[in-house]
Amino acid sequence: MPDFLARVTSRDMVAIVAVVGGLTVAAIAVLASNWRRVRIAEMEGSLKQQMLEKGMSAAEIEQVLRASKDPQSSCRSGFTGSAATDKSMLVHEMAENGYSGEDIERILRAFDHHVAAAGEHSTHRETVVREKAAVVQNLVQNGMEANDIERVLLAFEPQTGQPV
Repeated sequence: MPDFLARVTSRDMVAIVAVVGGLTVAAIAVLASNWRRVRIAEMEGSLKQQMLEKGMSAAEIEQVLRASKDPQSSCRSGFTGSAATDKSMLVHEMAENGYSGEDIERILRAFDHHVAAAGEHSTHRETVVREKAAVVQNLVQNGMEANDIERVLLAFEPQTGQPV
């Protein structure tokens, strides 16, 4: 071993470190990607279970999952994370799609119920507001009825894992 180290030049050492470093980064990237997929599958499974427990049909669950799989929806939506501003945008969206005042009120109450459970941490709360607003917008645009949107909102659990 000492003979090997004596024969290794600095150029060889740089090459060895680069190869080992590259392989390490690649291995970490693969592990992180797989871990992310597992976590997403766990969350989707949990959401499906919650919706089944709330009595939603398979078609309704499929519609919710399809609406929430649009990866660019939250980026395009323009939601700010401010509950008042985002609810105002949702009211406008629901009114444009023909929802009655009673239906809009039910959806907003369910939206508030979940946002209140998000806690006081502003970053977490803003994220919850933005994500839930984007989900409601997608469901409205897909023509889901108000009572079904309300059920979807009430089926979610906050990040703490405690039931809403």
